[in-house]
Amino acid sequence: MKLIAHLPLFALLLGLFNLVALSPLGDSYSLDQTLVSWQLVSGAALELSLGTVLVMAGVVCLFFELAKATRTSSAAIVDHSLSTLVFVGFLLELLLVPELGHSSFLIVTGLSLLDLVSGFTISIATARRDFAVDRP
Repeated sequence: MKLIAHLPLFALLLGLFNLVALSPLGDSYSLDQTLVSWQLVSGAALELSLGTVLVMAGVVCLFFELAKATRTSSAAIVDHSLSTLVFVGFLLELLLVPELGHSSFLIVTGLSLLDLVSGFTISIATARRDFAVDRP
């Protein structure tokens, strides 16, 4: 059960993108599919597509991943390693899978990179603060 706590949330998001884009149901599940549409007071129609909802989920995942990065433990190394693998997965799929060549997937790939870089940065800053050396 502890292994699940180390699983990056972006791995779940990557799985959702794969489920939607590579679905055997064809175009019935498209990243451009409108899920909800609201009529605003201004008269404009606000439409949320599946890709937009997944991007919003990516922002939420980024928040929780950054909160996880503030922990100082030996498990942080495992978290960073898994985050690196997930980002590599995002990048490879963006470049090699035609169905995932979508702006929503590109944005979430960028969020995954931001998670990776900020996770290392936060961990280093936290470790530096925890490791205080008195100058003579």
